[in-house]
Amino acid sequence: MPESYAANAASGRIGLGTVHTEVRHDSPDLVVLREVPLDRFRIVARRPLRRLPAAAAGYLAAAAGIVEDPFGTLPAPGSAGVATVRMPVMARPPGAVPPPPCKADLEVTRVTDRAGLEAAEQVIAYGFPRLLPWPCAPGRLLPPHAPTVAGLRVWLARRQGVPAAACCTYDDGATVGLHALAVLPEQRGRGIARLLAARALADHADRRAVLATTEAGAPLFRSLGFTEVSQARWHLWG
Repeated sequence: MPESYAANAASGRIGLGTVHTEVRHDSPDLVVLREVPLDRFRIVARRPLRRLPAAAAGYLAAAAGIVEDPFGTLPAPGSAGVATVRMPVMARPPGAVPPPPCKADLEVTRVTDRAGLEAAEQVIAYGFPRLLPWPCAPGRLLPPHAPTVAGLRVWLARRQGVPAAACCTYDDGATVGLHALAVLPEQRGRGIARLLAARALADHADRRAVLATTEAGAPLFRSLGFTEVSQARWHLWG
């Protein structure tokens, strides 16, 4: 199952196109991507690795980067300034998503316009300050054409009409990945994350779903039918 997460995470970024994501190396072991607007490299392991192959090790000298290891077997690179984050990778089989309680002041919509895309982008960037620059200039995370990318859907939750949470889903034809779910700090504790995740997953009830989350977020996803399949390691620098 971590293989499905790796394939989904890599193909979702590649699907944004070469203006946004350049493929520098692709093999059965891993894929090396340059996230152009962020001027950052992302290395995604495709299978369990005990060390980075030579084809990828050279990118550790880049100013900023992420090694995303959904299998949790890859030690931290020996470079200075590398931080390692552990996260459960979780999966759920195809099937209906348990509906959350309806709340009159909450609305979840699929983003189709520029204003909604920029609002979702800001929520996600604010929710992941270690991974993304803040403030986030429009288009650095989600390019203007994101709503038209095959398989990609961007979701925005509003509370009392104000952006409160956002996430993305990506359907690669075999698996749907739920990525970058973030709730603004002042909006937490109101059930917004559960409503957002359930609404986004309901559009893909015929697909197996995968995601990576924090330990704090795992109980929410267990309530939606997910189980842990591995402990990922993300190695970050820059």
